[in-house]
Amino acid sequence: MDTQALAGLTLLCEPGNQCAPGPAVVLCVVRNERDILPAFLDHYRELQISEFVFIDHASTDGTGAYLHGEAGVTLMEAHGSYRTSYDGLAWLNAAGEKHCAGRWTIVVDADEFLILPFGSGKDLAGVIRRLDREISLGIFCPLVDFYPGSRTAAPSSEPYRSFAELTERTPHFFPVNTVTLRKLPHFPCAELRSRIREQVTRTPGYIPPLGKVPLFFWHEGFRLKRSSHEGSILPLSDETGVLCHFKYRPGAERRAKEELARAERQDMTPVQSVLNAASAGDLSPGLAGASEFRSEEDLADAGWLGDAPGSFAEFWIAANQSRQEWTRHLLKDQGRPLAQTDAAASSDRLFRDLLNSRSWRLTYRLRSWLVTRQHLPVRHLPERYPDPQGPAEAARFITGSIWWDLTFPVRLAERLGRRKRWRLLK
Repeated sequence: MDTQALAGLTLLCEPGNQCAPGPAVVLCVVRNERDILPAFLDHYRELQISEFVFIDHASTDGTGAYLHGEAGVTLMEAHGSYRTSYDGLAWLNAAGEKHCAGRWTIVVDADEFLILPFGSGKDLAGVIRRLDREISLGIFCPLVDFYPGSRTAAPSSEPYRSFAELTERTPHFFPVNTVTLRKLPHFPCAELRSRIREQVTRTPGYIPPLGKVPLFFWHEGFRLKRSSHEGSILPLSDETGVLCHFKYRPGAERRAKEELARAERQDMTPVQSVLNAASAGDLSPGLAGASEFRSEEDLADAGWLGDAPGSFAEFWIAANQSRQEWTRHLLKDQGRPLAQTDAAASSDRLFRDLLNSRSWRLTYRLRSWLVTRQHLPVRHLPERYPDPQGPAEAARFITGSIWWDLTFPVRLAERLGRRKRWRLLK
């Protein structure tokens, strides 16, 4: 059985041989995104992209039927729960291994629109040629939220047809000086957080990370980890683009209401924030200090594009240590005494031994009860929901979890008992 079948994916349609390959392939999970998909396809086709891989999970608004008739689209249907697929991560990895391996890939949500590095225009092929020359395998991008002003001028039922329509009705964004930028000692080397979402949407405590590597080369062995925002270590370019994020576009509340009713996400705060913004009506009081989008020059003026003093690029060039980390990672792999297949088998054996240990089995009923009632993420129950990052990461999670700490007395008693028996045998 292939990885797609194992992940619960069924192929519905693919473009066949009539689709000429473009510089990259787009990979995206969708559910009830019919209102924004025409603008999404239009935007990425302007970047010379002709191949799209969509994973549709139980859409009810005509998303699947719309995509089925679009040129260059490979459409798959996802079965099972979004939550138990690690918020779509298992589906993305399975589809990526099948359709994106050995290709430059853009992994984005349907409300994320990639703007290329300043001065590149729509020339994605040119950007990729530069990355190839400098042996960079990805680009890090800040995620810039766009907000409407008054939501009383909200949408009709017509879908957004272009990026220009989206920015016309959702024009407000905040400059880089409203974001806290922090260097990280590990990949992806930078963290961006801001209280703007909390302020504008009136969702207390909602301060998510606002960075992503959307464009990268899907090499053999690459995996998305924890979320679509983070994957295997890659050498990243000093160039950066921007991901324009239209989560709060007028009309998004219809989808959010259904998402809240389904309650399938491991964290429902993002969904609640959309509903909070919609119920507020006029967001203008929270938009003091925001810029208004008319062209990419406005993103440059706000410090998101270009390399002017105080820009995000200036911070990123100083923070980007991904190439050094990539090199250390390669050297570590080369120094392993085991072949890669043997190392994978060793990780799998360790994971199985941990699953079958008395320490871990003792907490199964409690963990199962808490996960089933959505008090804990599904990774606390790897016996039932395999971690898409693989057995090595699952084993690290087990030994670093509170459950492993709680059962330390059991392992200590077992070890003392073995030592006593050994002494008696001697």
